[in-house]
Amino acid sequence: MRLCTAMIVATTWLPFLSAGSQKPALPAFNKVTEKIALGFVNEHYPELAQVLDRLAKVNPPQYQQAIREICQEAIKINRWKNSDLTLYEFQLEGWKVKTQIELLAAKIACAKEPDQKLIEELKQLLYRQNDLQAATMQYNRDLLLKRANTLEMGIKHLTDNRNQIVERRLKALTFRKQAPAKSKTSADSGPKPKEKR
Repeated sequence: MRLCTAMIVATTWLPFLSAGSQKPALPAFNKVTEKIALGFVNEHYPELAQVLDRLAKVNPPQYQQAIREICQEAIKINRWKNSDLTLYEFQLEGWKVKTQIELLAAKIACAKEPDQKLIEELKQLLYRQNDLQAATMQYNRDLLLKRANTLEMGIKHLTDNRNQIVERRLKALTFRKQAPAKSKTSADSGPKPKEKR
């Protein structure tokens, strides 16, 4: 029974993953994208690797589609790793919670009778997802406010010092170095022309 349920979950979790989140230009399925996707899953969510393994056996086309989507997510999330570690952690945790929600929702949908324990677990995950989204938005808002303050300071400097800035730039653009004047001594020290008789 457990194996049968696992198979059902393996073949039904992908529609939950894709629903409402169609992304353009998915990478092609090949050994490279498969390695990226499986490496990302094994590192951050090993339970999903087991589901993918079953999916590859029972439905190869859906497996390939799942690999392409996970690869796209992995590339997008990893881009933040070197530029903004905080945002990277938010995005990674958001992906993990989202995947947990989709897998759990698939299990609940496949169950013959409602499982209140699973439903409560799903509810808590939805709270977690909501809080992560709010925290991510707050972090992005703080970044925008910081950027806005920097811009305000720049605008104030340019406005308050308008004349000085223009004069300084004008001087820099029109200033020409004068050629050094010739020394009279050096000019007179040369040989004098002979007088004509």
